Amino acid sequence: MVYPNNAIGGEPSGCLSIRVRKTIELDHIQKDLFANLENRFGPCPAPFDDNYIFHMTVAIGKEPYENYEKAYDIVCKITI
Repeated sequence: MVYPNNAIGGEPSGCLSIRVRKTIELDHIQKDLFANLENRFGPCPAPFDDNYIFHMTVAIGKEPYENYEKAYDIVCKITI
């Protein structure tokens, strides 16, 4: 997945991530993480909580968006 993002310093940039297959273990880890975050910081809902896409972020921020698109094109050719 590649998409525009300005999370790092508010500058327009991008994010490159790889989807991963949801497993029982990942689901438990996510639920545990959310519970720990809420215990420490109080309620902290996010817009994606109900339809979370399990992924690994590969790169985010500090480069022009076009670089993320180029990297995505390369990553899509690799069988993982």
